[in-house]
Amino acid sequence: YGKINMAVSAARRQGISPQIKSAMRVFEILEQFDHTRIPLRLTEIAQALNLPTSSTAALLKCMNAQGYLNFDSKERRYFPTARVSRLASWIQAQDFEQGVVFNALRNLQ
Repeated sequence: YGKINMAVSAARRQGISPQIKSAMRVFEILEQFDHTRIPLRLTEIAQALNLPTSSTAALLKCMNAQGYLNFDSKERRYFPTARVSRLASWIQAQDFEQGVVFNALRNLQ
């Protein structure tokens, strides 16, 4: 959770393109849900991540339209869909611990 925030802060300081910032913010949003593990309102997400409300709203609407977030219109809260959990379900834990994926990640450091 903290590593993404640090990366986004660094990207902001370095003048990274808006497309890259948006992609990073999507991961920040997903990690916020991982951190809280409850449905969240737009303002809660924007405040927790120190993001503009308008930008956060646009990202949440896009993530909802793509099927990555559910939106409860009665409660006005967002929550990740099963589609998010399926993204990495094909990767075996052992691949991270001692396989090709682990080695690739280690080489990125």
